[in-house]
Amino acid sequence: MARKNGIIFSAKTKRRYAALSFLLSLAVTGLGQLYNGSILRGITLFTLRTLCLLLIPFSALARDSGSHIADVCVFSVAAAAATIASPLEALAGSLRRREIPLRHYHRPLVYLCYTVAAAVITAAALFSASRFFTVAESTTGDALPSLDRGEYMLVKTYSPGGFRNGELVLTAAGRTLRVMAQPGSSVTYDGSVFRIDGVPLSFGVLEQDWCWRYPLKLQQYVLDERTDGREYPVAAQLMKGSQDRRYTLTAGQYLLASDNRLKDMVITLIPRGEILGRVEGILLPLSPERILMKPYIER
Repeated sequence: MARKNGIIFSAKTKRRYAALSFLLSLAVTGLGQLYNGSILRGITLFTLRTLCLLLIPFSALARDSGSHIADVCVFSVAAAAATIASPLEALAGSLRRREIPLRHYHRPLVYLCYTVAAAVITAAALFSASRFFTVAESTTGDALPSLDRGEYMLVKTYSPGGFRNGELVLTAAGRTLRVMAQPGSSVTYDGSVFRIDGVPLSFGVLEQDWCWRYPLKLQQYVLDERTDGREYPVAAQLMKGSQDRRYTLTAGQYLLASDNRLKDMVITLIPRGEILGRVEGILLPLSPERILMKPYIER
C-alpha cells in the first residue's frame, strides 16, 4: 500500500517463484536477487565474486617470491562460495517473500542486460587469471620426490623477471625440471654435486622428519640440495668417481635438471622461451597429505 495526498493506492505486486529465482542465480550470480527485488544484495554477491577472481592475478603482480598456491586457493574458494551462496540466498529470499512490489527493473530487457554485463565481466576476470596461472598434470617422474607422475600442479606463467636457481619449472616439452644455473654460467656436474661457476652446491642427507612427505619408495634416497637460498629435496645416491660433465651457458639459456637422479637423470640447456612457468605447488595429489605441498622446503 502507498499513500499520496491522503489517498491510499494499492501497489502492484507480483508473485515470485522460488525455483525460478534459484535457477536464475545459479546461471548468473545475482540475477535471482534482481528477480526477487533485492538488487543491492545481488550486485554485492556478484562484485564479491569478481573481486576474488581479480585478486588471483593481483597476487602474482604484488609478490614474485614465494609460492602463490595458498593465495590462489583461498581466492578461488571465496569466489566459489559467493557463486554458491547466490542461488541459496535467492531461494531463501523468495520463500520469505512470495509477493513483492513490481519495480522498474523487473523487465526481461533489464534481466538480459544484467546477464550480458555479468558474462562479460566474469569472462574478463577469468581470462586475466588464466594469463598468470594455469593447472597442469605431471606426466613424468622428473620432479620426484616433490611431484609425482599423475599429480596436478599449479603453474605461474607470469615471470617477466625470468627464473631463479632452485625453482621448479614446467617446459614446453611437458617436463618438470629444476633451474640449476642462469644464462652465462659455467657448470660442472660430477655425478653427485653441481658446481656453478666453480662453487659447489650444498648437498647432503635430508632429516628423517621431512622424508615422510615424499613417496615411500623414495624415502631412503631423499637428499637435500641448496642453491641461492632455496632448499629442495632430490632423489639421488651419492656417487664418487663419475666423469665430470661440463656446460657453458650462452645468453638466454638456462640449465635445468631433474630432481629424480636415480635413473636416466635429465640435464638440459633450454632457452627462456621454452619454459612455460614456475611450479607453485600440488593442487591434486595422489595422497591427501601432499595437497598444497610446495616444491621446496620451508623451515
